[in-house]
Amino acid sequence: VELTKASLLDKVTVTEEAILKAFEREVDNFEAMEERNASHILIEISDDVSEEQAKDQINNISVRLAEGESFEVLAKELSDDIGSASQGGNLGFASKGAYLPAFDDALFALSEGDISKPVLTEYGYHLIKLNEIQTLPAPTLEDMRFSLEAELKAEKVETLFVELSESLA
Repeated sequence: VELTKASLLDKVTVTEEAILKAFEREVDNFEAMEERNASHILIEISDDVSEEQAKDQINNISVRLAEGESFEVLAKELSDDIGSASQGGNLGFASKGAYLPAFDDALFALSEGDISKPVLTEYGYHLIKLNEIQTLPAPTLEDMRFSLEAELKAEKVETLFVELSESLA
């Protein structure tokens, strides 16, 4: 006698009502995933630039921004981040946790179009501009139907397997 979970899969069914209940649970627990498109200007702290000098430079840039100068132009001209400076400081879209904690906290505290106060990380001082917020929509029942049905069947198979194993023993 052989008892396998795979052989029990055809013996269990899942009702539409069970799928709907599972979907409702998923939607209730769903947290909209938010991504933010940011730009930054970095003044690095190095052997040549002390923390105090970097702070002075970033504060001067902050004043220039407040006076109406373009973030993108200043990033191209002054940012020490060679990866993003040529794109006006643009870092693209990222979700929470993608950056260092201080940078991340500052970015996710901003409203669209806002520019942060100077933020210190292990790389130096940053000014962060939030360009755009993008929220990914909650999945639909049709998006999740197959995975929910498979999950519910697996639960039923597990229960049936345990019952039959005990009976077999």
